[in-house]
Amino acid sequence: SNNNFVFITNDGTTDLRIDSDGIKFNGDTAAANGLDDYEEGTWSPQIKAYGGNNAGQSVVSALYTKIGNTVNCVAYINNIDLSAITSGTYIIMDNFPFVATSYGDFSIAYRDGTHATTAIVGGYVQNSTDHAYFVGTNGVEQQQTGSAAITKMMINVTYKTTA
Repeated sequence: SNNNFVFITNDGTTDLRIDSDGIKFNGDTAAANGLDDYEEGTWSPQIKAYGGNNAGQSVVSALYTKIGNTVNCVAYINNIDLSAITSGTYIIMDNFPFVATSYGDFSIAYRDGTHATTAIVGGYVQNSTDHAYFVGTNGVEQQQTGSAAITKMMINVTYKTTA
């Protein structure tokens, strides 16, 4: 016996199929199109310098949703103290819940503590890592030895994974 479930409409077309590849819609039978994973959870973002120490921070909220191979992470972090970083190079956000298999960029729509010339305005998730680099208004990665400034932020990052 097969363990497939098929939902057929009154006109005889298949609307939904559930099989070993996952959930498929509109008569699709291709294994590659099966939705086979859904997950929600929390994560623990940490602002730090790449290869160095952590910034001071308070994570108010950090949640993720993974649908298939797409991960969406949201976080609200305040009391950010970049001056606590004393070693390392680029300022990053570490500990994304899954390793990225493609680049994903983001902007920071809600932030405070920024200055026109040193504002951290967004960043990107690095391929094959679980962290994101922060960039300034000029699009250049911010370094811990620079004068980057931000004290709180809300971010929304979407990227791809194979996990």
